[in-house]
Amino acid sequence: MLDKIITFLRNRSLVFKLSTSILLSVLIGSFMLSIFISHYSKPLLKEQVVAAAYKALGEVNHSIAQGADVTEQSLVNTAKILSLKTNANDEQLKLLTHAALDAIREQYGHFYEFVIFIPSEKGSGHGTLYHSYVKGGKINTVSWKEQDFIKDREWVNFAIQKGKIHWTEPYISIDPEGNKLLSTTVSVPFKFKGSTKFNGVIATSGNLSALREYMNSLEFESNGKYLLTSAKGTYLIHPDPNIEFKKTIFELANDIHSPQLKYAGEQVKKGQSGFVVMPKSSVYNSEVVFVYMPIPKTNWSSFLVYSSDNFYKPVKKFQLIMISVTIIGVLLLILLINWICKFTTNPIVELAHVADKYGKGDFSAQLPPIKSNDEVGILTQAFYNMKDNLLNLLKIQKENAKQEQKRQSELEIATKIQESVIPDNFPQTTSFKMYASMTPAKEVGGDFYDFFYIDKTHFAFLIADVSGKGIPAALFMMNAKSLLKSNLLSGHPLNIAINKTNHELCQTNNAGMFLTAFIAILNTETGEVEYVNAGHNKPLVKINNRYEYLTSDTNTAISAIDNFEYKSSSILLKPNENIFMYTDGVVEAQDTTETFYGEERLLNVINTEHLEPKETILKIKKDVDKFCKDAPQFDDITMICLNIQVKL
Repeated sequence: MLDKIITFLRNRSLVFKLSTSILLSVLIGSFMLSIFISHYSKPLLKEQVVAAAYKALGEVNHSIAQGADVTEQSLVNTAKILSLKTNANDEQLKLLTHAALDAIREQYGHFYEFVIFIPSEKGSGHGTLYHSYVKGGKINTVSWKEQDFIKDREWVNFAIQKGKIHWTEPYISIDPEGNKLLSTTVSVPFKFKGSTKFNGVIATSGNLSALREYMNSLEFESNGKYLLTSAKGTYLIHPDPNIEFKKTIFELANDIHSPQLKYAGEQVKKGQSGFVVMPKSSVYNSEVVFVYMPIPKTNWSSFLVYSSDNFYKPVKKFQLIMISVTIIGVLLLILLINWICKFTTNPIVELAHVADKYGKGDFSAQLPPIKSNDEVGILTQAFYNMKDNLLNLLKIQKENAKQEQKRQSELEIATKIQESVIPDNFPQTTSFKMYASMTPAKEVGGDFYDFFYIDKTHFAFLIADVSGKGIPAALFMMNAKSLLKSNLLSGHPLNIAINKTNHELCQTNNAGMFLTAFIAILNTETGEVEYVNAGHNKPLVKINNRYEYLTSDTNTAISAIDNFEYKSSSILLKPNENIFMYTDGVVEAQDTTETFYGEERLLNVINTEHLEPKETILKIKKDVDKFCKDAPQFDDITMICLNIQVKL
């Protein structure tokens, strides 16, 4: 590989070697510098971001712990007041719960109830409940005898049994207003003065929605997300609603196969702070730094998840600056190299001016003389050769253009001849209906059709396809059409008229042209159709409400064999029975894969529904166009359809 590179460079010019060396050196140096800076700066940036994350998370935890302190202090103060009394009556306890709720709401408005529960001597949940709650913006206080208060309130037993403050797992509750809330309850046991055992429980419940809004409103470096879990590890705050309050940190670690997340959950549960790097998380589908920290008092834990991509924004910014500076430097180098090259490329500039004139068709410009055998000399010789080749090519193209112009003129004349001999005045009669159409190809062929009355009760109609294209085919078509009509009108039997036409055409057919044709004579009184098929496509006949191909005696094409004896056949058509004739341009139409339209498709399409002659032809033409799509039409497409109306 190295040998090939060395050989390649040896065969290049000095300017190429110099410019390439300078540009590659600058690009490689810039790339290596960018890699070096990225490698050594990323760890430093990560340390700085983690330190900032610890600080931010500590501030959040401090704010939550402060609220927890105030809440617990309110409960402790209420317990102290009760501890100064040997007992308290209903009115005093109501006033105390009312005042306690009012006081805690002044500092943290998201607390909505305050209760004191005093169990009776009966136990089993019996006791008196003093309940202050917020409804309609006002504090209401009630009391009642409760028979099963402990059943759904585990914090009552826990506080009495443990003898200390207890925070419940967050739960969904219904507030006095009837709203669903994410709540937590804080409880503490109390003793009356002189009592040796706990006489009851004080508790308050708060709405955690304000805490969720507060943490969701926090931002850390534009894309850091704060998360919160309960003592059991349940997510209380998470941007994904399918995770929030539905999964624990350990369940999520198992779902996303993250041992790092599981480790963080275990550490924070032990009261440890720290961070882990995870290849992906439930928040970002990319590498993240996951900082964790326990919250005092509540046994909850807070987390800060931060995308690693954001660490490296400064590095990427610097890399972008480096790339920009490199590009500017390369541009300056290009200017310098361009200035140097002017001294060595003047002959090439002269060749460029000459080439520009050649491109505009001016070959009068003189090429500079060949003065050396280097690259410039070789290029100049190539221009001399190119000039000779271009002049020869232009000469050939000019001759081809003349031939094409002549050919187009002949095609236009042939088209006019073809159009002039095609009748379009379809007869209006009660005996039959008919319609015909011809769509010429770009390379005009020799299709034609004709129809005329031989006498009052005999109507001749025919379709034909002349071999060849252009003016010769058009002239042969005119002669054949004229002879066919003349011999049919002369009163000869159908086969004799075809014999005479064949003989007359053979006498003057030096070009060896011929035509296939289907010639028919309709008896308008009986519906009998006498016909001769001269090597033409088999027509379709509708009998008993279905089209089928008409089989008949085989005859050769007209003007193919002199003195050939043509045989005629006949068929009797009843009212509403049709005959459909066409040229090979229909069945030999091709799509873009060069597949033929074919007789089978024609038969299937014409039998899908039975229409009037004109609608039948239009339907077939539409289906042929649909089949061919964008494929070019190589042959004329000609059709005749005749419907019998006579009543036998």
